[in-house]
Amino acid sequence: MKAKYNHMKKYNISYLVLLIVVAFGCTPDEFDYPDNNIINPDDITGVTITPNHVMMLADDISELDLGGALYKFVDSVRVLDSRIPDDWISYENVGYGEVERYFKADSYVGETLKFVAKYDDFVSDTVKVDVRQALFEDNEQVTIPVVFHVLDIQENINRDRTISDGRIAKLLGKVNGVFTRQLNQSPNGSDTRIEFKMAEYTPRGQKMATPGINRFLINEGTSDLDAYLKENELFWPYEHYLNVWLIYDNATNVSLPQTMIEGAVEQPLGVSLTSLTEDELLGREPHYSNAGLVFKLQDVSRKDNTVDEMVTFFGTYFGLLKTYKSWGTQKDYCDDTFKYKWSKYSSSNKTVNKMSVDDFLFESMNIMDDPVGMHREITQDQMLRVRWYIDNCPDRWMWKSNFAFTGIE
Repeated sequence: MKAKYNHMKKYNISYLVLLIVVAFGCTPDEFDYPDNNIINPDDITGVTITPNHVMMLADDISELDLGGALYKFVDSVRVLDSRIPDDWISYENVGYGEVERYFKADSYVGETLKFVAKYDDFVSDTVKVDVRQALFEDNEQVTIPVVFHVLDIQENINRDRTISDGRIAKLLGKVNGVFTRQLNQSPNGSDTRIEFKMAEYTPRGQKMATPGINRFLINEGTSDLDAYLKENELFWPYEHYLNVWLIYDNATNVSLPQTMIEGAVEQPLGVSLTSLTEDELLGREPHYSNAGLVFKLQDVSRKDNTVDEMVTFFGTYFGLLKTYKSWGTQKDYCDDTFKYKWSKYSSSNKTVNKMSVDDFLFESMNIMDDPVGMHREITQDQMLRVRWYIDNCPDRWMWKSNFAFTGIE
């Protein structure tokens, strides 16, 4: 046994010596390390162009990205533009001359522009982009008071598993960033001039310990949520507050607007509304689902995007419809949104979806896109739709009251 062990030991030592000899006997210059970042111009067979929208607004913010110009090799492999030197690709606004990759249309209103990408003798297919007038209407700046009612169980509180104040502030921060157009320079984005602000006073006129956050201990399961919220003073007057309920193990429930004031004209398509008179509004106590948003607490505590984001449900609450259906094209009555099928998930926090017309590829930016989209954009047509609802739907009139910020009627 000992002899066998000594033999194995000698074998291992010999093998180690051989490795050392090989290692030192070969200099680094003798090894070929392929550089995958190097692109051989002789391999290029074509160039493509993929703008991120088929229409854009003429203003000093909206920016069309003409990028995504990809070079195709003989074997049909496409090279990401991140691997291509910036000066290799040029872009042309056909009939007007060369332009930069990031294009702003401070004029051209009403025109259909044509763009191509070029590399050496290669020219891409031509793409068309419609330029629209940016609407700078005198929309009133609106501030909507928000209160988050956090309904959680004792076990989660004891284990410090409940949602934090900071997480809630971050969620509302994204909603504000989207509605005020602070998160993107997309070619067709719009500022709704709506800001959401944490309430500062309770319905009894008392200063809130934590602005906009009202925590409440619950038992698991409620049979009649509407009655439960009202009995426990968790449905604050809808005339003064936008109620957002974050409830443990309760299904998310956000409804489209359901009422409008009598005499409202030019009602947007796609939503059925019941007309109410001024007298019918007096002493009215709507169902919670008419005047607030309910979220499953576990979902809003998540930090991935496997479910629709809070900003998407805010869009629903203010009358926006989905831009997709998993089985076909969704009609959302906005001409400046993409009509597409939900194609696939992506692990890169964004997805590339396909329009139902012309197979145009784009990145999901709109808040009403599928769950894996970036959700940073409200288009101009969507903005007009939202503004109609806050002007004409009594259940969306909490912005007309300043009580939540002053405690005074």
